[in-house]
Amino acid sequence: MKLATKIKHTSKMAQVYTNYMFRTERPKYMPTRIWIEPTSVCNLTCVMCPQSMEKEFSKGFMDFDLYKRLIDEIKGYAHEVNLFHRGESTSHPKIAEMIAYAKEAGLYIRMHTNGTLLNEKRTEDIIKAGLDYVSFSFDGYDTESYEKIRVNGKYPKTLENIKHFLETKQRIGKGTPYTILQTMEIGLDPEKDKEKLKSDFHKEFDGLPLDRFTVRIPHNWSGDWDKGWGLTTEMTPCTFLWYALIVCWDGEVMPCPQDFYNRIKVGDATKKSLAEIWNGPDMVRMREEMAAGKEIKGEPCGSCDMLKRKTFMGVPVNYLGVFLKENVFSPPYKK
Repeated sequence: MKLATKIKHTSKMAQVYTNYMFRTERPKYMPTRIWIEPTSVCNLTCVMCPQSMEKEFSKGFMDFDLYKRLIDEIKGYAHEVNLFHRGESTSHPKIAEMIAYAKEAGLYIRMHTNGTLLNEKRTEDIIKAGLDYVSFSFDGYDTESYEKIRVNGKYPKTLENIKHFLETKQRIGKGTPYTILQTMEIGLDPEKDKEKLKSDFHKEFDGLPLDRFTVRIPHNWSGDWDKGWGLTTEMTPCTFLWYALIVCWDGEVMPCPQDFYNRIKVGDATKKSLAEIWNGPDMVRMREEMAAGKEIKGEPCGSCDMLKRKTFMGVPVNYLGVFLKENVFSPPYKK
């Protein structure tokens, strides 16, 4: 991220922080972070993901004209676009065009992917389109642990895809996308030496431009995947209400990227602008309820562990840590 852009973004986040701390009901800015869902379709059924659960949600691919209208509306206001939500974004036939269009609008583009669909052409198209940040979700350090969690995924092939992505990035000579490999250590055999498995796995990427490995703490998908970890503090107002919006493939808008079943709908982007939705009656009501400090009993907020995690300076520690790491320090991964 260029220094001027980083300063501008940090200034915006300071504005968000101030409005969050004062529980402003109608912020006088547009959201700085937008999730746009290219598709809700995924080729995997990972055990911890709503894709594998009995509940169903609508499946489809976003129309490119709707996507362009959304980008045209948020350019100049939003800082970044997350091109993912419930599905595997690389399955959208126009994913490279989506990245390029957002890049031309001056937006910072992030994408999470399972990496399973990255053939040679798609890999090169995505990198050349200008993707700024990509995180590969790869849970497991060997075939057994990976395929137990990432159902329908094949460990050797996916690992090859990710390494080829990094080799292509290296060959093209681009410093972007900033590339992370993210794991959740939830499928490991307790009898195996985790640290040795992890060390051997990391060696697979020696000499490749992987910027960071990270181990992510699982969350409960707003109560949909509850493994019983503790809720340690009193409720803290949700940060998303003061800086983000999520637009699903069909135009439905939500305030929460953990709401996989669209239980909190605050608008329809095919009928209203995002500016109208951002400070519309549903968003204002939710901010009011959160600011009042009352226990939220409705779903999905009432069972979401994100609202009851530890805080520092009034902000959930996990969000503050991510912000400082990605916007202030931004260190490259080092072994």
